[in-house]
Amino acid sequence: MRYLLDINLIIALMDPDHVFHQRAHDWWGEGGKPWASCPLTENGFIRITASAAYSQGKTATVLEMASRHSAFAKNSDHQFWADDFSITDPSLFDHALTLSSKHLTDLYLLEMATRNGGCLVTFDRNIPGNAVLSAGAGSLLVL
Repeated sequence: MRYLLDINLIIALMDPDHVFHQRAHDWWGEGGKPWASCPLTENGFIRITASAAYSQGKTATVLEMASRHSAFAKNSDHQFWADDFSITDPSLFDHALTLSSKHLTDLYLLEMATRNGGCLVTFDRNIPGNAVLSAGAGSLLVL
């Protein structure tokens, strides 16, 4: 099984000051797990961790955070998954089951994991997984 790491999980793995850093590493284990990223997770990780609001005085540049993500990927069992589908596609998503617009990114990532035979791993307990029509029982892991 390959795991698509949600943005919050990538941040927690790489930031020792993150509130869920230990929980992330307890799941990750000693040698790590086969994992994947996609344009959305890479962009989100870099955007959040390079922002002044996140760093609270420890300013990191986009280049530093992109390099950090690349090094993490290179030194682990990583695959990059390209995206080629739309959140507006009613054959993929049941928009009537989408509880809020704040779930759109999570549902997009769940579809990404499902179409690649993987599992989305997140700390978010409120993802309406049934809104992703292809998602099965093993498609979502909440830590």
